[in-house]
Order: sequence, then C-alpha cells, then structure tokens
Amino acid sequence: MIYVLHGQDDYSIRKALSDIKARIAAPELLEANTTVLQGTRITLEELIFICNTTPFLSNKRLVIVEELLSALEERTSRRRGRGVSSTISVLRSRWKGLREYLEGMPDSTDLVFVDGPLSRNNPLFSEIAPLGRVLAFPFLSGEELRRWIRDRIALEGARITTQALRLLAELVGGNLWILDGEIQKLCLYKGGEVIQEKDVHNLVAPAREVGIFAGIDSIMDNKTAIATRIFYQLLQSGVNISYILIMLARQVRLIILAKELKALRLSEAEMAKRLGISPGFPLRKTLEQEGRFSLERLKEFYHQLLEADLSIKSGVLEDSTAIELLIMRLSLTRRVGTKATRDSLLA
Repeated sequence: MIYVLHGQDDYSIRKALSDIKARIAAPELLEANTTVLQGTRITLEELIFICNTTPFLSNKRLVIVEELLSALEERTSRRRGRGVSSTISVLRSRWKGLREYLEGMPDSTDLVFVDGPLSRNNPLFSEIAPLGRVLAFPFLSGEELRRWIRDRIALEGARITTQALRLLAELVGGNLWILDGEIQKLCLYKGGEVIQEKDVHNLVAPAREVGIFAGIDSIMDNKTAIATRIFYQLLQSGVNISYILIMLARQVRLIILAKELKALRLSEAEMAKRLGISPGFPLRKTLEQEGRFSLERLKEFYHQLLEADLSIKSGVLEDSTAIELLIMRLSLTRRVGTKATRDSLLA
C-alpha cells in the first residue's frame, strides 16, 4: 500500500502515521521492520533496495520517506535563484523511474510519503497520487479549530468556557503541536476546574512568539524542513514577512545581549528588565538559546537576515522563496563554515 500524507498540519499527519502503524502490526514486530528515510538524502536505487527487503518475522515492512515530494515544489519568485531550480531539475532526473517501480512494489511493503503542502503541478506527486491513498491535512481554522480544542480538552477530562476557548484559538492559531502543549498546561494548572479566560491570558504565550522561538531553534539545529514549515505556517496565518524578519533579528540581538548580561552574573529578574522582556517564557527561551549558540553563529545569522530583507525590499524574491533561501543559507553556513563556499553553492 502507498500513502501520501501532506499538509501544514504536522500534528494530524503524525497522528495519521501512528494509525497506519497500528493497523500494520504490533509495535514489537513493526519496530524491526520500519525504516525512516530523508527524501533528499537517498536515491531511487536505495529506496528500491529497502522496499524489496523481506520483512523479518512479520508479513509487513513499513518504509517512511520524509520531505521528498516537498523538494520538488515549484515555488514562484520574481527572479528564481539558479541554485533552487537546478536542485529541482536534479531531483526530477534522480527519481524518474519511481512510478514504474511503485506499480510493481511487493505487497509486503507499505510505503508512506510524509510532506508539507503539495501542489497539483508537483511532478512526482502527480505520478504517485493515483497509485495510493492521499490524505491532506491543512491547518484547522474557525469552528473546526475550536471543535478540535474542545474535544482535546474533553480527552483530558476538563472543560473550558466559550470565551476562553475563543481566546486560546486566537492566541495559538492552527498549530496543533503548540495547542496540545498549551492545553495540557492549562488542564494541569486548573486541576479539574473549568478553564477560564483569565487562565488563558496568564498561561498561554501567543503563537507568533512561540513560532519565532521554534523557528530559530530549528534553523540552529539544522532541521531545515521543520524550520521551513514553521515559517510557512506563520506566513499563511497572516503574519507579514517583514514582521518575521524583524522578530528574528530582535531575538538574535536579545540572545547576544543575554550573553553579555549572563557574564555579569545578574539575576534573571534583572536580566529580563535590562532586555525589556517578560521574566516568563520569553526570558526562559532566550537564556536557553544563549547557552546553545556561539557569538560567531549569531552574528552570521544576523548578517543573513539583513541579506534576506534586502532581497525582498528590492523585489528580487517573493516572501516564501526568501524564507526558503534564508533557511538554506543558514543551514549551509553551519555545514560549510565559510562565506565564500556558501555563496558559491547558492550563486
């Protein structure tokens, strides 16, 4: 069986993947027969070899391929970078025989493609879709989102007022990973009592703030697919590209300042005051990031943000393409290490 799970809602995608696993075999049998592959790091030949492998003490083998189809998305720009279009062309040629293989793939293998949002003109997606089951998971919004929140809170054995529910949906938006964490926090805090609007105000950080922190973490950890998804979600939720770049630059500056203040052995309350941020979630995350990232890395990050801002304001790139290239550049900075090499790769 072939599955394609795609969309902005990564939480629901992972839930669907768990359901697929549960239908295939017991966890103890499936563990030895599951292979997870990063789509941009494997070849067609490697995928064929793994899919053709006979399951061990089981009737089924599960193969999960992540972010392969997303790599072939044609994202528009006013002047597409040669590096992006050449990469897409190379990937197309590498996977030319995929459909032919999938038509004869052993029945003992279940193959799952896991991706972000895919368009109909994606060449590989259009070839694979007729051969299996396609499940799309867009961001929840409006009444669907509020219903999900209400049901998720009910699973915790708790209740929430209508006003509190609407505020929670407004603050966090459709990122169900963040929502799930905030719901667990609220339910634990209330201990069985009804969640009120004031509880949401006091405990829940706005999703934009959380998303910026999560995006920085993902970029710095070289998790490019996750970082790209986070920032696309922010863009599609109505956040302006300039706001994202400003917030990223602000956070980098705060981390650099936090390094200097920490060296002075100040209290957290005093550090928060000097940084001009809340002593709660923003300070905790800033201090956590301060301890993980070097000053040199942060300065390079800031330099790349300035370049991205210039490319957008000069009309060279559209918002989504600028974000994608920014993440690629920062990732290559970590792997390659020198500006000259990085620029030659993306020229």
